[in-house]
Amino acid sequence: MDNIIAQKNDRIRAFDYDPKKTGEPEVYLEGTVIELVSTPYLAYKVKCDKSTFTNLEREGEVVLVPVSIASHEFDGRVVNLSQS
Repeated sequence: MDNIIAQKNDRIRAFDYDPKKTGEPEVYLEGTVIELVSTPYLAYKVKCDKSTFTNLEREGEVVLVPVSIASHEFDGRVVNLSQS
């Protein structure tokens, strides 16, 4: 079941890996939800304004963040910063 926690104009943080399990620095992006899309999968369409990825430059880009993933899902993978 998909757990939609953010709507248009909400600010989110989406982690790439569970920071509690990797022992590595947190890898995530932050941005504002533009809309919720359903193709090719249910996802937040996000205008990224902060990224801690070291191998990809995503700041300023529009990216898709899956609402849920089949494997490696974890609590807190997507956080609604507008509700903090």
